[in-house]
Amino acid sequence: MATRSMIGYISKNNRVKLAYCHCDGYLEHNGIMLQNYYNSMKLVKSLLKGKGVYFLTDNLRKNEYYRDDYTVSNHMTLDNLLMNLDEYVMTVYIYLYHEKMNKWLYIDMHEPALRDLKKEVSKIELKLSDNLLEKDFGLFITQKLKSSGINAYNVGKRGIEKL
Repeated sequence: MATRSMIGYISKNNRVKLAYCHCDGYLEHNGIMLQNYYNSMKLVKSLLKGKGVYFLTDNLRKNEYYRDDYTVSNHMTLDNLLMNLDEYVMTVYIYLYHEKMNKWLYIDMHEPALRDLKKEVSKIELKLSDNLLEKDFGLFITQKLKSSGINAYNVGKRGIEKL
């Protein structure tokens, strides 16, 4: 099942252009990809290039695009978008690059409000790095024990396993 999102930008004259993105629209994927790899107006315009995105990656050339034009609007104002969010009922997130502010904003359709994407992505990345640190630390301890000639064991569903 896909987490649908819209990706677009707010131009200097407050006009919004949006394109549909079918897969992985949640913050932990599209949010991180957009914040970290599409952080300029030039990159955002290249990303959209008049078509919808099926799957977003960290590289423009690797993205999967629709053949048809899935652009929702080239002429809507930001106020118009915010007043008509109910038109995007099947969308979970709307990501907007703000040209004047040079940053990403997003709308979570469950709690509609414009929010700073960078702040949210920072929280997510910190949480992800904490999980990786725990795994890396466990691996580090296991390697140290093995190099010292001490056996390390994992107690799991299958019983006790030697590492």
